[in-house]
Amino acid sequence: NFTFGNNSQARYVELYTVVGEKIEEYYIPSGQNSCGLNIECLNAGMYFVRILNDRRMLIVSKAFPKVN
Repeated sequence: NFTFGNNSQARYVELYTVVGEKIEEYYIPSGQNSCGLNIECLNAGMYFVRILNDRRMLIVSKAFPKVN
């Protein structure tokens, strides 16, 4: 789960491979301050998550490893 805080402007979460291929996109309704990502089906490796506002402007980008 990703938690954005009570006053977050986050509206979209995008999941990418290390080479920049978009795997998934999630919409976050107004008033919701967290988003659960199911990464069980992903292969082991490095991935990136990008959190965007309602105008699709980047708020934050984070890398994370998936370990089997």
